[in-house]
Amino acid sequence: CDDFCRTMSDSILMGIRESLVESVEIYDEALLHSNFCKRKSKSFVGRAQLITDITEYLVAAPRYKPLVVYGEYGCGKTSLMAHSAHMFKTSHPKGKDAVIISRFLGTSPAAATVRTLLLHLCNCLAFIYSKLLPPDIISKDFEQLVKEFWRCLEFAENEKPLYLFLDSLDQLSNENNAYSFHWLPRELPNNVKIVVSVLLNPPIFLKNLRSRFQDDVHTKIKSSQSFLDPTETATLTIKVVQGRYLLPMDKSGLSDPFCELRVLTRNGKIIKKKTKK
Repeated sequence: CDDFCRTMSDSILMGIRESLVESVEIYDEALLHSNFCKRKSKSFVGRAQLITDITEYLVAAPRYKPLVVYGEYGCGKTSLMAHSAHMFKTSHPKGKDAVIISRFLGTSPAAATVRTLLLHLCNCLAFIYSKLLPPDIISKDFEQLVKEFWRCLEFAENEKPLYLFLDSLDQLSNENNAYSFHWLPRELPNNVKIVVSVLLNPPIFLKNLRSRFQDDVHTKIKSSQSFLDPTETATLTIKVVQGRYLLPMDKSGLSDPFCELRVLTRNGKIIKKKTKK
């Protein structure tokens, strides 16, 4: 009897320990992406219409397809995704009680491959909605894992809807044919909205997304031109507070300093400015 009780006790403690480790891993991953989202959101300016477009998709009557945002490299997709998720959670009434998950692909090991991403999302959703996952989920083949991910999306509730932001699909490795995007459901369950972003070039990403959602009239595709409004301007202000340990360069013994600023434009051109002596 003592041996039986000891064995049962050890099994329970092992289960608790594994659960705690799993919970910590989920929390750490969520915290990493949450902090990344906040940093990117702080650097976001302008583009009010794009924020409105994304918000309208999130709050509209059920639309059973993801929203797709695309643009050239460096045009600000990640900041747009981060700001949209952050503002919806903090400022919109429907975001207060919602589950908002933002994952910036390629920024952590769990967001590096589509398999690790789906495994993490399944565990995260099960944890948030207090559901159980199959004990063999880690050993499932990829197609079974995809079906399990789709099943986990159905955990979303009317009182606790799910908004999933997946930024930079192109940053996933192509393991398990990730770039076909067959792991994204063609139709979303009730109470679920998904926003994804992808590079405009190479065109294979957008081509495959169009093919995946070809029958969807609601999926919005944003062109790279939409990310920068030519009527919007910005001013960069730099204040030189102090100069220290400047070497004397003139015959008078003064350093005669100046500051130089180089700005890299989207087309790769370097603009050089410097203060007057």
